[in-house]
Amino acid sequence: MSNTRNKKSPKKTGYLMIFIGLILPWFFLDLTGLLMKIAGAGLIYYGIDLLTKDNEAFRPGKIASLLIFGARVVVLACEMILEPNSQLAVIASLIFMVPETFGMIMVIQTIAEGSMKLEEVTGINLDAEKMKKDSKWYGITAITVLMGTVFATFGIALFSLVFMIASICSLIYLVKILRKIWNADSTYGRWKDSGMVTAGYTVREEDIVAENTTSGTNGVFMAMPEEDEEEPNMKTIYLAGGCFWGAEKYLGLVPGVVDTNVGYANGRTENPSYEDVKYHQSGHAETVRVKYDETKISLERLLEKYFEAIDPVSVNKQGEDEGIQYRTGIYYTDREDLTAINAVYERIAEANEKPLAVEVLPLVHYYEAEDYHQKYLDKNPQGYCHLDGCMFERAKEV
Repeated sequence: MSNTRNKKSPKKTGYLMIFIGLILPWFFLDLTGLLMKIAGAGLIYYGIDLLTKDNEAFRPGKIASLLIFGARVVVLACEMILEPNSQLAVIASLIFMVPETFGMIMVIQTIAEGSMKLEEVTGINLDAEKMKKDSKWYGITAITVLMGTVFATFGIALFSLVFMIASICSLIYLVKILRKIWNADSTYGRWKDSGMVTAGYTVREEDIVAENTTSGTNGVFMAMPEEDEEEPNMKTIYLAGGCFWGAEKYLGLVPGVVDTNVGYANGRTENPSYEDVKYHQSGHAETVRVKYDETKISLERLLEKYFEAIDPVSVNKQGEDEGIQYRTGIYYTDREDLTAINAVYERIAEANEKPLAVEVLPLVHYYEAEDYHQKYLDKNPQGYCHLDGCMFERAKEV
């Protein structure tokens, strides 16, 4: 299997940069410490920027990291311009500790919120709720450190003790949060590598070892479906293109398509219901089984029509629908189809600056959806559809 994306997920690099940026200043003092703090703020911004590429929920962290960066640069300037450790320099440092502290709190909160969004979209447990609670306590202790620093600077002994205790607690919470972030990233990475997320890769003949079987994401080996020998011109391909109501309507209008059926493909459980797929994270993709006459339309042309109806670089999202059940994918049952699939895939990839987010995998299993989902838009002409109405007319153009 040849992955066209960088095998090292940008998310991992992002978390690593934030980890280093948050922890780095604790190991340096004086002017060196300030320089490390500024470098740390830059790493935090870079890390948040990488995370934002996968999840817009991380975006507020970029503002927070800029706030931290600005505050630390001003403190460094004060230390260099004013007499080091003078009362004026100390006061300036204390003043700019306020935006720095709140910037740190915002970064941690953003990571927690982003992780909660990832849980919602992927259905995997990243312990984000606990991360959010820890980030709240980190915020409380960080503010306490700020207040304790102010009072301790002016010689109030009691607050010196409070400052020390709060500093220790703050560091403990920071380490706990970073550990949760690291564990969450590992969980996300394993899930992403499992094929349960669209990662933009193609399957090539030399990558397939088994003769008539393929392993699913649940590790179960299942026989590949066979084509109906009584209809030699009829072929079948399974296409996931977001909500299957609109996808089925669109694909059914393509000349040469003989029949369509909607169902759930390549998930973790057997015989899933719609509720399992939508609410219980079964991992299936809403998929259209497309039966077509290869004497009337080639697989390449059919796939070109499919790509016209999807956003091929959108991960787990088509239109307003978001979640792994709405991922895009091409699932084949005949290995000879790989030549046509890869030819179209590579042409589309070359035409896009971003990597494609369309799975190309053998069909592991396919379960027909409930009757009310079949030909839904024929039964409900005014029903919901994520595709623009004009797409149905374009489907007819071959």
